[in-house]
Amino acid sequence: MIIEIEHTTDDEGKDIARVPLMNSADKATVYEDDFKFLMDLGVSPHWKWSTGQVSVGNGKGNLSIARLLIDAGKGQKIIYLDQDRTNLRRQNLVVSTGGGKFRTREQIVITHNLRSNRPEVKHVKTSNGAGSVHA
Repeated sequence: MIIEIEHTTDDEGKDIARVPLMNSADKATVYEDDFKFLMDLGVSPHWKWSTGQVSVGNGKGNLSIARLLIDAGKGQKIIYLDQDRTNLRRQNLVVSTGGGKFRTREQIVITHNLRSNRPEVKHVKTSNGAGSVHA
């Protein structure tokens, strides 16, 4: 399996990554720096749409990418200002009091790098409709 991450700029000129969702035709949009941060945390790029949000598996269940980005803790929830749960740009994510049962970052299990069947990731840089591939 190849996961193709699109790197481009948004309407405000900010660098973004568009990550495909495994069980959907949609892509999640996140700032480039935040995508790199999540990869450095050990979060797999194998994102999916699950229970109404963008998630990643941790071997026991699914973790919300938005909660990982914001570092939401117990008793906190994420509100999406524009109601688009695939828009994971920080200005769209607000922490509020809610039903979070744990600090999500504490649930990261770094296993995808050790699997023999880990997904191959292909990075594609796009600008003005043209793309170039970076492995």
